[in-house]
Amino acid sequence: DWTGSSQVRAGSPQFFRVGVWAKNTEMRFFVDGIYQFTIRDTVFTRGGVGIFARSAGQSSVSVAFKDLVVHELEGGAPIPTLVPTKTQSPQPTATK
Repeated sequence: DWTGSSQVRAGSPQFFRVGVWAKNTEMRFFVDGIYQFTIRDTVFTRGGVGIFARSAGQSSVSVAFKDLVVHELEGGAPIPTLVPTKTQSPQPTATK
């Protein structure tokens, strides 16, 4: 079932950075760096990269890609963690 995302708004023009992490049976999807969902599929454990977009209703949709980059995970590297941990920033201290 499709679920709407607050990261993808209706109307145009809209610009989004879409990310997909894929390894073995798992694919994780991100919009503007925000995790959206995970899919696990035992059928497609390897293959190429493809992009598909369509309108969810009667209105048309146009999609353009700019600066498309594909990276391969090195060797046996595990897929990165689901949500990166936030690094604590040093707090300023009062000086005399």
